[in-house]
Amino acid sequence: MKAFIYKLHFTAPLQVNSDPLSLEKSEVMIHSDTLFSAIANSYAALFEADEGFFKDPPFLISSAFPFYKNTLFIKTIPVKWNIDSESREKFRKKIKKTEFIPIEMLKKVISQEKITINENSFKQEFFQEDIDGPIYTVSERPHSSVSNSTGETHIFYTSSVSFSKDAGLYFLVQFKDEAEKKRFDAAMYLLSDTGIGGKRSSGHGMFKTEEGGTFQWSYKEGEDYFINISLYHPTEREIKNGLLQNARFVTINRQNWVFSNGVARPVRSKSVRMFTEGSILKNTEGAEGDIPDVTPEIPQEIGRITHRIYRYGKLFKLPVPAPPDGGEK
Repeated sequence: MKAFIYKLHFTAPLQVNSDPLSLEKSEVMIHSDTLFSAIANSYAALFEADEGFFKDPPFLISSAFPFYKNTLFIKTIPVKWNIDSESREKFRKKIKKTEFIPIEMLKKVISQEKITINENSFKQEFFQEDIDGPIYTVSERPHSSVSNSTGETHIFYTSSVSFSKDAGLYFLVQFKDEAEKKRFDAAMYLLSDTGIGGKRSSGHGMFKTEEGGTFQWSYKEGEDYFINISLYHPTEREIKNGLLQNARFVTINRQNWVFSNGVARPVRSKSVRMFTEGSILKNTEGAEGDIPDVTPEIPQEIGRITHRIYRYGKLFKLPVPAPPDGGEK
C-alpha cells in the first residue's frame, strides 16, 4: 500500500463538528466525508469536476487525525490492551477516555504486545508520554439569535479548536494514477487559503500544507481483518459477504446542509449511517464502500439544486490479523 501523508498546520482556529448541523462542539479531527467535500469543491473551482468525479473520484482519502511533532495519532475504539491488571485498575478512567493513540502503539495493540503505562502516559484524549503541553485548546464564543415570531433572544455558544505550534492534523491519500497528484496538490493549495470547516468567512480553518512522505504499514493486504481509518459506508453486498463477522465497530449518523453551486441551501441532505474510524471489520473480498446519493427530495427545492448530492463513504483500510477481544481497553 503506497499512501502519501499530508499534514495540515492550522494558522487559524478550526471549527468542525461531529454533527454537521450544529456549531456548538468542535471536534479534534476531520471526518473523511467532510474532508472530501472540501477538496472536491476546490477541484470544481479549478478543474472540470463532473458527476463522475464525485461518484468515482481519482483518489482515496482517510479521515484527518491529530499529529504532534513526528508522532501520528489514530482514533481507536474500545479493544483490550495487553497491560497488567494493576495498571488496568489504577488507570481505568484515563484509559477509557483515550481516543487517540500513536500508530506505532496501534501495532502493539493489534499484536497484543505488552504495553507499559504510567501517570505520564495520558495527555487530554491522547496516549503519549513525550508531549510538552496541550496538543490543542478549545475556545467558546457566545452568540445571540432573535426569534422572528416571538422576538425573544436566544443565547448559544460555538466552539473552535486551536492547535499548538507543533501539532495539527494529517490524512493519507492513495491515487489511482500518481499523475493526479499535481491536480490534487493544486486543490489543496486553494483549500488552504479558503479554509475548511465553519466560519470560513471569519478566517477560520486556514492552514499550510506539508507533505510528510509516504506511509508505511506492517501488515499486507490479505489479512483476515482491517481497521477502518475513514468513515465507511458499506454496500449491501459487502455486508452479506460477512463484513460484520466477529467485528468491533461503532456507527455514526451523517447529515449536512446542502451546498450547491457555491450557495448554501436551507435544506438538509438525507442522513446515512457509517462505520466510524477505528472500527475493526472482516476483510471480505471487494470491500471498498460506496458514495451514496443523499439528494433531498423536497418539492420546493427541486430545480434549485441543479445536481445530485453525494456523501463520501469510501473505505480506507489498514489490514490486520484477527482483532483482540472487545470490551474495555
